[in-house]
Amino acid sequence: MRVAARRMRSALQAFGRVIDRDSTRERMVELKWMAGELAGARDAEVMVKRCAVMLAEMSDELVLGSVAGAVTRLPPAPGAVSFPSQERGDAGTPD
Repeated sequence: MRVAARRMRSALQAFGRVIDRDSTRERMVELKWMAGELAGARDAEVMVKRCAVMLAEMSDELVLGSVAGAVTRLPPAPGAVSFPSQERGDAGTPD
Protein backbone atom coordinates (compact mmCIF):
# COMPACT_ATOMS: atom_id res chain seq x y z
CA MET A 1 0.00 0.00 0.00
CA ARG A 2 2.90 2.31 0.81
CA VAL A 3 4.47 1.62 -2.56
CA ALA A 4 1.15 2.18 -4.32
CA ALA A 5 0.75 5.56 -2.59
CA ARG A 6 4.25 6.56 -3.66
CA ARG A 7 3.59 5.46 -7.24
CA MET A 8 0.32 7.41 -7.36
CA ARG A 9 2.10 10.54 -6.13
CA SER A 10 4.78 10.08 -8.77
CA ALA A 11 2.20 9.60 -11.50
CA LEU A 12 0.30 12.71 -10.44
CA GLN A 13 3.54 14.69 -10.49
CA ALA A 14 4.65 13.26 -13.83
CA PHE A 15 1.35 14.07 -15.53
CA GLY A 16 1.05 17.53 -14.01
CA ARG A 17 0.68 19.08 -17.47
CA VAL A 18 -2.28 16.83 -18.26
CA ILE A 19 -3.94 16.76 -14.85
CA ASP A 20 -4.68 20.09 -13.18
CA ARG A 21 -2.36 20.35 -10.16
CA ASP A 22 -4.91 22.37 -8.20
CA SER A 23 -7.35 19.46 -8.38
CA THR A 24 -4.72 16.94 -7.23
CA ARG A 25 -3.00 18.97 -4.51
CA GLU A 26 -5.19 17.62 -1.68
CA ARG A 27 -4.77 14.04 -2.90
CA MET A 28 -0.99 14.51 -3.01
CA VAL A 29 -1.01 15.63 0.62
CA GLU A 30 -3.16 12.65 1.64
CA LEU A 31 -0.97 10.18 -0.27
CA LYS A 32 2.15 11.60 1.36
CA TRP A 33 0.53 11.33 4.79
CA MET A 34 -0.57 7.73 4.12
CA ALA A 35 2.92 6.69 3.00
CA GLY A 36 4.35 8.23 6.16
CA GLU A 37 1.86 6.36 8.35
CA LEU A 38 2.74 3.06 6.72
CA ALA A 39 6.51 3.60 6.81
CA GLY A 40 6.97 2.29 10.37
CA ALA A 41 5.18 -0.97 9.60
CA ARG A 42 7.25 -1.43 6.44
CA ASP A 43 10.48 -0.71 8.32
CA ALA A 44 9.59 -3.40 10.88
CA GLU A 45 8.74 -5.86 8.11
CA VAL A 46 12.10 -5.26 6.41
CA MET A 47 13.97 -5.65 9.70
CA VAL A 48 12.28 -8.99 10.44
CA LYS A 49 13.19 -10.27 6.96
CA ARG A 50 16.81 -9.13 7.35
CA CYS A 51 17.09 -10.80 10.76
CA ALA A 52 15.58 -14.01 9.38
CA VAL A 53 18.13 -14.05 6.53
CA MET A 54 21.00 -13.41 8.93
CA LEU A 55 19.82 -16.22 11.22
CA ALA A 56 19.49 -18.61 8.28
CA GLU A 57 23.09 -17.88 7.30
CA MET A 58 24.45 -18.58 10.82
CA SER A 59 25.72 -21.98 11.85
CA ASP A 60 23.37 -24.02 14.03
CA GLU A 61 25.77 -23.87 16.99
CA LEU A 62 25.37 -20.09 17.16
CA VAL A 63 21.57 -20.06 17.12
CA LEU A 64 20.22 -21.08 20.53
CA GLY A 65 16.66 -22.23 21.11
CA SER A 66 13.84 -21.06 18.90
CA VAL A 67 15.38 -17.71 17.98
CA ALA A 68 14.31 -17.94 14.34
CA GLY A 69 10.70 -18.59 15.34
CA ALA A 70 10.75 -15.72 17.80
CA VAL A 71 12.06 -13.29 15.19
CA THR A 72 9.32 -14.12 12.70
CA ARG A 73 6.66 -13.78 15.45
CA LEU A 74 7.62 -10.29 16.51
CA PRO A 75 4.61 -8.10 17.34
CA PRO A 76 3.62 -5.53 14.71
CA ALA A 77 5.07 -2.05 14.94
CA PRO A 78 2.99 0.51 16.86
CA GLY A 79 0.31 1.83 14.54
CA ALA A 80 0.83 -1.03 12.07
CA VAL A 81 -2.17 -2.29 10.17
CA SER A 82 -3.07 -5.85 11.20
CA PHE A 83 -4.54 -8.26 8.70
CA PRO A 84 -6.64 -11.33 9.64
CA SER A 85 -3.92 -13.75 8.44
CA GLN A 86 -1.45 -12.13 10.86
CA GLU A 87 -3.88 -12.32 13.76
CA ARG A 88 -4.41 -16.07 13.27
CA GLY A 89 -0.66 -16.64 13.01
CA ASP A 90 -0.91 -17.96 9.44
CA ALA A 91 2.15 -17.72 7.25
CA GLY A 92 0.05 -16.16 4.48
CA THR A 93 0.37 -12.52 3.62
CA PRO A 94 -2.31 -10.11 2.41
CA ASP A 95 -2.38 -9.26 -1.29
